[in-house]
Amino acid sequence: MNPPKPRRAGVWIRVSTDEQAKGESPENHLKRAQMYCELQGWELAEIYDLSGVSGKTVIDHAEAKRMLSDISTGHITGLIFSRLARLARNTRELLSIADIFKQHGAALVSISENIDTSTPAGQLMYTLLGALAEWERAEISARVSASVPVRAALGKPTGGMGPWGYKWEDTTGGKRLAVDPEAAEKIRAIFQACVANDGNVLRTARYLNEIGLRTRRGASFSGTRLKRILTDESYIGRRRANYTKSTGDGKYWVLKPKSEWVYHDVEPIISMDTWETVQRMMLHRRIAGRCAMRPPPKESRYAFGNVVWCGNCDARIHVYHEKKDGTPTYRCRKCGMKVDEHRITDAMQAALKKIIISPEHITAAETGDESPGEIRDRGNVLITEAQKLRRRKQNLFDMLSDDPSLRTEFVDQIKELTQRIDALEAEALSLGDQADRMLTARAGYGELLGQATRIKDLWPDLTYEEQRKIVKEIVERVDCYSDREFRITAYWIPALCKGSHTLRDSWIQPA
Repeated sequence: MNPPKPRRAGVWIRVSTDEQAKGESPENHLKRAQMYCELQGWELAEIYDLSGVSGKTVIDHAEAKRMLSDISTGHITGLIFSRLARLARNTRELLSIADIFKQHGAALVSISENIDTSTPAGQLMYTLLGALAEWERAEISARVSASVPVRAALGKPTGGMGPWGYKWEDTTGGKRLAVDPEAAEKIRAIFQACVANDGNVLRTARYLNEIGLRTRRGASFSGTRLKRILTDESYIGRRRANYTKSTGDGKYWVLKPKSEWVYHDVEPIISMDTWETVQRMMLHRRIAGRCAMRPPPKESRYAFGNVVWCGNCDARIHVYHEKKDGTPTYRCRKCGMKVDEHRITDAMQAALKKIIISPEHITAAETGDESPGEIRDRGNVLITEAQKLRRRKQNLFDMLSDDPSLRTEFVDQIKELTQRIDALEAEALSLGDQADRMLTARAGYGELLGQATRIKDLWPDLTYEEQRKIVKEIVERVDCYSDREFRITAYWIPALCKGSHTLRDSWIQPA
């Protein structure tokens, strides 16, 4: 009987930058793996080097893909690493890798933890330690997140560059933002150019590009880039921090809730007079731009003029001619769909009938556009937010117990969190009471139903002008999908109903 062939092993090396600084170099890890191979009589076939790569996710790294490919082809039959956390810190990825190795009869070997997944005991220990590694990463992440607002409030760096015009300088209390004289001159020039161009951002951007001024990264100015600079309050001594967070893919960032934003004082670059002049100029231009927009359509002489839309193209449609009997016909210029006004009138009457038959379509004006269920959902969102703040508060307590010297910095933070939690829970309770009152108020819609019945009964006897006035008051929009299929969106106004009731709903009138 021939002896079994020795395993062809690969060595997995993943050492963070901090660990390399402490002497945990890739060379040391490689030497330990070589010694292990010699003791086991294995052949060292490949080395997979991921030095400096985060353990949060490694499965898509080029070296990881090469390793898995070597396993599938049988080029290696085992993988050696110093300890489980060096392979990865994501339990899902650890288990996925273990499954692949099991399928191909290969072994995962952790030297420090004495794990060999070719045995049942090794598989169990592998799973348990992987879960602990992920928990440790999540705990570290939570503590770092809790410390970021504190560092931001103290004016300390929280990652990334400071605003253009400033630079981080070492002081006795740590790094602080200080004015960069050369960059600050460019910032002043930008504000002065905006004043000279009457607050016109695009014209200012073109001027700056023409004179050869570029952004910090050497790019040309666009309206968006320039506006971001002109509205940055750091230049008047009020820097905003802790207002964005990563989406997790390393590419995009989103704004945090304003309640989490932190402001601290820095040395101003722009005088308050210049700042206020620029903001006033830009505001005036925005207002002027809105006033110069296309005016609202003129009042139509037709009953449903200005409220008829093509439901297929989402475009407003108008009367393009009248038939011999005087019936107006609406037509969509995009798709050519046509509809006679008397068809819309029939749909209007059907909508009024549905209000009378199905009163659940009516809501009280006191409740706005929200249903009791939606208001309860808002309350649940507030409760969830309060729970998140409680976890942040607990993290601060944990950090305070680890380092009592942080007491001065954390006491105010904990008090503020307590106040916000109490406010959120009180508002959630108020929303619950409001939803209960809304449900009770459903019984008081008799008057509104009476008004709907009255209009429906009188509609055939009203003059065309009277019908046009009623449509103007109660109809917000009519979406036409064909000459027989409509959706009417209406609001009931107190002037018609003699009460504080509002109707806002939609109906489909089938062919």
